[in-house]
Amino acid sequence: GKNFYLGDFNANVIRRIDLTATPPTIWRFGTDAMALQGPNGLTLDLDAAGNMIGLYVAERPQNRVRRIDAAGTVITLVASDDVAFPPIKPDHLVAPTGVARDSQGNLYVSERAGFIPDRGHRIYKILRDAPRPVVIGPEHIVAGVPTGLGGYDGDGPGLFRRMSQPAALAFELVANGVPID
Repeated sequence: GKNFYLGDFNANVIRRIDLTATPPTIWRFGTDAMALQGPNGLTLDLDAAGNMIGLYVAERPQNRVRRIDAAGTVITLVASDDVAFPPIKPDHLVAPTGVARDSQGNLYVSERAGFIPDRGHRIYKILRDAPRPVVIGPEHIVAGVPTGLGGYDGDGPGLFRRMSQPAALAFELVANGVPID
């Protein structure tokens, strides 16, 4: 593609950089009305022809994931029903940092511990057709331990294996999830 996108965490904006322009142009998405805060992980939402129809954004400080469509409409897809600061329930989304979509359109979200000791360190799967917004719970965990305890306890199946602050997610073309720990 001719564009790439980056989440500017401290500026609270998403930037699109057009690589075909001379010099490259920067498109800035973010307004006070939208209240985008700390965009971290990004993944494109593409139609069957490969055209961008939206962008998924992990907002670490707000414990949520949102989707921005091509027209600029912002929808909260995944959220914790907790506020941004303690007390956060042990099985709720904490500081999401990565987002990825598989070939079936399901969304995966990684979370870091953030400011809460021993919370986070998990990867969640949100089904494509789940009602929105999704309040994250233990039924969505596909990797990490349900309590969110971080660390390393060996390799093996993702569920019930501790991991330490998974950040980025990517998928192979054959749709095998590959978390990068």
